[in-house]
Amino acid sequence: MFRMSAIVPVGLHIVLLASFSGLSAAQTPASSPTADSLVRMLASPDWRLRSDAIVRLNLVPRQQLPNAYATTVIQLFEREALESRQQSEGYGEYLLDLMQGVVRLRDPRSLRGLALLGIHMSREAQEYVASQGGASLPFLDEAWQRGHSDAVAETWAYMLTRYDKALTRPERLQVMARFLAVAPANSRAFSWAAEIGPVPDVVPIIEEIESSEPQVMRKRAATNALNKLRPLRNGMSPRDLSTRLEDWVEAMCLDASGARASTCQNLRERLKRAKDEVQARGLGAAKPTLAAVVDEVDPAKAPGLNNFERRLIAGNAQHLLRRPS
Repeated sequence: MFRMSAIVPVGLHIVLLASFSGLSAAQTPASSPTADSLVRMLASPDWRLRSDAIVRLNLVPRQQLPNAYATTVIQLFEREALESRQQSEGYGEYLLDLMQGVVRLRDPRSLRGLALLGIHMSREAQEYVASQGGASLPFLDEAWQRGHSDAVAETWAYMLTRYDKALTRPERLQVMARFLAVAPANSRAFSWAAEIGPVPDVVPIIEEIESSEPQVMRKRAATNALNKLRPLRNGMSPRDLSTRLEDWVEAMCLDASGARASTCQNLRERLKRAKDEVQARGLGAAKPTLAAVVDEVDPAKAPGLNNFERRLIAGNAQHLLRRPS
């Protein structure tokens, strides 16, 4: 007698056999796309095919990626950064996957694409661009000109704090000058970037934003930043804050001319004297010079400075004057 479990209709037997045969074929390495073929797919005119390829390539360990991968994916990402975005569903996810495929390389050739697009998508991209110091500055300038974006301001803030050792002093002054220029162009971005940096010595500028900004969201961003930055500035030593204030004046006075140049020269001399007095004899010895600095930035006596610059200098000098000697 036959056991019922052993009886399989002929038609079903053929279907099952075909199914198992197909599964076995799909599981064989020969039928899976190779990493090299996936890299070639990145040249496809169809972004969906490119998307599928980069998702798969992101699963390949970095050390096992084909030699052509880095050049191909970096050039593709830069091209995507320069071209107008499609609005198709899923395109944003494709760009995010592509950015992740680029940023994990830690390749300086990727700086332009990351500065133009990657920093808008990922803090990891912001920090990598910031970590490359002066090499990133031209690309961040290009990105800023394209949109005065929060992401560029945040990256500059990281350069001034977490990655300041990657900058020479002239480069650091250039970044400080660029960061100062964010305040009048995009006050919300300035407050947010100063907060996440953090950059506590710009508290006077953010106080000015909070007191004068009519837009609720920008005022709120300033308030949130002040809640974090004021305690941090209170924790700065007089030596550190006076040194930092001297640097801010050096930064804002780069390429100064006319009346601004004269104002800058006077402020440079006074702030250097104040810093030297703090270092040699303590804060008490520097207070007369700091009081003169506050008087020096009066609009009638110091032409050529904008309101944010005046507030930065006077506010920090007054903060030091209020401290016990």
